[in-house]
Amino acid sequence: MAQFGDVFGHRHGWDPRRHPVEQEVLLSRAIRDARLADYQAAATRERAAWRDAELAAESARTLAEEAYAAAARLRPNPVPARRAATRAFRPALAARWRPARAG
Repeated sequence: MAQFGDVFGHRHGWDPRRHPVEQEVLLSRAIRDARLADYQAAATRERAAWRDAELAAESARTLAEEAYAAAARLRPNPVPARRAATRAFRPALAARWRPARAG
């Protein structure tokens, strides 16, 4: 909108004595330049957003690995080593379950 104000206010190179085609060319260039500047600003913001997202994902992965390692240090070995069953260490056989008798 500021550029249109320049056009109608005859500022920054906008001269009403120029040929209308030349004025149209200048207007088209001004619009093109403004769109290019907007695109570049948006691309910069998008790159920053992607960089932030990748950093957050990497941080999440690192925290998950640290949490897993800490949990592994705190709990006992989930798979104990197998001991050879000898006669002295064999568990007693559990008594077989039988329903109660009536009467």
